[in-house]
Amino acid sequence: DGAKAGIIMKAAPAGGEVYRQEFSLGNAEDAAEVISLTGSANAPAASCSDCLITKDLSPIEPGAFAHKYYKGGVGSILEVDLET
Repeated sequence: DGAKAGIIMKAAPAGGEVYRQEFSLGNAEDAAEVISLTGSANAPAASCSDCLITKDLSPIEPGAFAHKYYKGGVGSILEVDLET
């Protein structure tokens, strides 16, 4: 229905970079901003001191943000809803 593919994770992310994760005008306009390449997180499945942290956002859901933590060689280890 005209939706555009996006990128869930860049191969070589850079701090401050913003990219679309998916795009369908008015339906799905998810984007992510790279917050840090050296963050830290502890989760039941894994911990890291060099996590990639993104801030997920969508212009069709103002104020709905989440931080996601990714560990190299593992993937997503933690998601924090910034509203709750």
